[in-house]
Amino acid sequence: MRRIYESEALRRGEEPHGPSDGDDDAAGNRLPSMLDWGGVSKLVVPTPLRDRSIAVDVETDRETYAPGDPVGIRIVMRNRAPVPIAIRTPTPVRWDWSIDGVRQDARADDVDPPDRREYLTFARSETKAFSRTWRQTFKTGASEWTDADEGRYEIAAFVDVDDPAERGLYASTEIEIRS
Repeated sequence: MRRIYESEALRRGEEPHGPSDGDDDAAGNRLPSMLDWGGVSKLVVPTPLRDRSIAVDVETDRETYAPGDPVGIRIVMRNRAPVPIAIRTPTPVRWDWSIDGVRQDARADDVDPPDRREYLTFARSETKAFSRTWRQTFKTGASEWTDADEGRYEIAAFVDVDDPAERGLYASTEIEIRS
């Protein structure tokens, strides 16, 4: 029986995309090819500085809507830091949006999110953009919806952390519904 080192099955460094001997540390262990910079940022960058690094913005396609018109919403989160940033969230819901304080995506009354911490991660200078549509309705029961009345409404987007407004991870805009 041939031994594996005699069969050349472990030939290294000869292929253009294959591992090379330089990828090993002094003990011969494989070094990771990718470093988790988000993990490094949470160890190195203080939480207040991480919070200030993330800019949250929310905008709508118009300021005034007729009753029943869908409201187009664009949410943009941008890492202003030249290093990757990770923000810890108390549940897997990393961000959410609300209309006059009523959360729209998480719907904690429908599904209780698991009590498992997650991270909202950004590469250096990364921008994340999301689009949502509000149909001018509020959920009032398991399968019941009520139309929004005419008036002014605040549309907000935020990272799902404790006190997002205080931490600077919150943005809002106002729209008006009128005939």
